[in-house]
Amino acid sequence: MDVRWYTSAVVKPTAEACTRVQCQLRQTHDQGERRRIHSDIKSLRRELRQRESSAVGNIIRRASVVLSTLTTAADDGPLSALDQHKFDVVVIDECSQVGLC
Repeated sequence: MDVRWYTSAVVKPTAEACTRVQCQLRQTHDQGERRRIHSDIKSLRRELRQRESSAVGNIIRRASVVLSTLTTAADDGPLSALDQHKFDVVVIDECSQVGLC
């Protein structure tokens, strides 16, 4: 499955809503309305991050093979979505770059 297609399909409605709200922000000068819109944008961005993280996690959990850079395999990277999942084999290429060799 193409990760980019799947994640874009999952996050697209929220991303579009965020864009619409940002357009509203540019068009209003009322400070109360601007605060409300900023709050809406913050909420939509949080939802966007959650949806994207969930989509990537779902893809990774169903995959039989996962390819990753060391950076994205870090504790705060996409592989953190695997919870307690364990791999049978891990191959690290260019290990000299991380000081393991």
